[in-house]
Amino acid sequence: MSRLDRNSVPVYPEVIDLETFLEETAATISDAERVGVEVTPAGAKIETDPDHLGRILINLVENAVKYAPGSPIEVRAAAGRLEVEISVIDHGDGIPADMTDRVFERFTQLERSDTRTKGGTGLGLSIVRGLAEALGGTVAHTPTPGGGATFTVTLPLRCPTGTRD
Repeated sequence: MSRLDRNSVPVYPEVIDLETFLEETAATISDAERVGVEVTPAGAKIETDPDHLGRILINLVENAVKYAPGSPIEVRAAAGRLEVEISVIDHGDGIPADMTDRVFERFTQLERSDTRTKGGTGLGLSIVRGLAEALGGTVAHTPTPGGGATFTVTLPLRCPTGTRD
C-alpha cells in the first residue's frame, strides 16, 4: 500500500495474449468452474505488467465469488484501438447504494464489523484501483442489470510508463 501511495510501484510490461492470460488466471481461483471468460476480438494482445494485471483480476473475481455465492461470474474483455476494458460481472446482491461512493476506499467492507461473515480486510478494491492507475488505467463500478456488481478496468493497450521504480 505504501508503494501505491507514493506512486512508486515497479511496472514491468510484457506483451500478453489477453484471452490466454485471463483464462489461466481465472483458473487459479477457487470455484473457477463458475468463471467464464470472453475476449473480443479473438487474439487480442496487451502490453502491461502481468503480475499487476493478475492481482487486479484475482481480487475482482475473488470478491465476485465471495459476494455472489452460486451465481456465474463473467470476465469479459473488449479491446479497442487504444485501450482494453476488462469487466468482472457477478449476479449477486450487488453493492448497496449508500456504499457505491466508498467501495474503492481502504478498509471499506459491505458488512458491519459486528455481523461480518465474509472476512477480508477491505483493502482489495483499493489495491485494484492503485494497480490499475499504476498501469495507466482506471477502474469503475456499476450495478449489473438484474442484480449484482460489475467492475470494469480500463487499460491502455500499451503500458505508457515503462518501468517505474
